[in-house]
Amino acid sequence: MEAYPFVGRWDCGVEVFTFTDSTYDNGTQTAPIRNVTRDGRNFTLLFDGGYVIALAAVTDTGLTWVSGKTGDQLACRRLSRCFRPELQQGSKPRSSFGGKP
Repeated sequence: MEAYPFVGRWDCGVEVFTFTDSTYDNGTQTAPIRNVTRDGRNFTLLFDGGYVIALAAVTDTGLTWVSGKTGDQLACRRLSRCFRPELQQGSKPRSSFGGKP
């Protein structure tokens, strides 16, 4: 299976967000992605507790991150195409996702 186009590390201004096919890391917490819905270049990601984010107009270089809760939008630029946590030196465990963007 090919990775989703949004997989990678993204500079979204407020923080660097990291997406894998199954997780979302908002810079402080990591959450398992429970479902992904695709509509062309737009993706809706569903998390525990009904939390939703949208990734709109995903391209090789950018995307728009949208909070399903607040409607906040962030313009993000791609830093890297893939992410392998085991390659990150000094990485430490993080808490479970708690609703921060």
